[in-house]
Amino acid sequence: MILSKRFFHKFIAPIGGAVERATQRYDSDKRYRMLFTRPHVNLHLFFQLSDCESQRDLAQELEEDRDLQEAVGCPSVNHSSLSRANARRTFRVFRYIFHALYPKAISCAGSVLKSLEGLKQVKILDESFLQCCASMAWAQYRKTQNGLKLHLLLDLRRIPDKLVLTPGRENERGVMEQIFRRRVTYIIDRGYNSYQLFGKMMAQGAFFVTRLLSNAVYQVVECRLLSEENRQRGIIADWKILLGCPQSRCPFPLRLVIYLTPEGKLYRFLTNRFDLDPWIVCEMYRWRWQIELFFRFIKQYLLEGQALPGTQRERGADPVACGADNLHATADSCQDCGKP
Repeated sequence: MILSKRFFHKFIAPIGGAVERATQRYDSDKRYRMLFTRPHVNLHLFFQLSDCESQRDLAQELEEDRDLQEAVGCPSVNHSSLSRANARRTFRVFRYIFHALYPKAISCAGSVLKSLEGLKQVKILDESFLQCCASMAWAQYRKTQNGLKLHLLLDLRRIPDKLVLTPGRENERGVMEQIFRRRVTYIIDRGYNSYQLFGKMMAQGAFFVTRLLSNAVYQVVECRLLSEENRQRGIIADWKILLGCPQSRCPFPLRLVIYLTPEGKLYRFLTNRFDLDPWIVCEMYRWRWQIELFFRFIKQYLLEGQALPGTQRERGADPVACGADNLHATADSCQDCGKP
């Protein structure tokens, strides 16, 4: 466990008010005799923190431990009752809790930005593929396999900002066109490289930092001066370029920063932010790895053997909603305990 049972009641205390309001708003205790909303949410949180691998394990743990029953607020329940509650209780309860805790998580998220401290309105965007069960027909991917794509916006404090779920066939660039906003800088991988997309973003005042495709064609129109400090860091070029060939070209000039690592690996970073120091451009893209770590956390700890609420279609979204619920409950609990 991440937390011992002894302190579990302190961990769940901050979410109590949000759970009560969600219960009243969606009347989520109606037609339930035992597993009401509050203990149901508590059981989900305990499942994330425990070594339980299935609903049966969770039900057995609850049956054998009276202290846990007291902390969760529910006597022992069998796994079938838990399964029915997961299938019938609306996901809107968990979504409400997420939105209630999100502002508190923002307020207590610690700064880990270092050289990026002064940057505002910077988001990391990426997508990850999740396999789905056969009954989720809406999540079309291949003829013999269903799947969905999770498109996530993460800010530099590693707090989720926006989540979009699409069928597995959906192109990530199409999602990007729908969600980008003016004056926001998006850190994206090479999968989003599109001259048309770059042109739309720049025309509407949005910014991006990405890596240049290895086979990209470009023309250097200006060589920008590099400081001695940046040369020592490994930056070997800072160019203003025209991206593409005359027949197919990005309509606006872009900036190309070339960085050589101490191990001898070459990186080419593409951006339309001409105001930033070239080293900051490199640091911004390096920070993109945080969203990969976030995806790994979701898949390793929130999606394996989960007993999650909602209908078949709703279940596709709930792993992330419940996972974010747990993260924000943790952040809220840390704030309540006075931890940084």
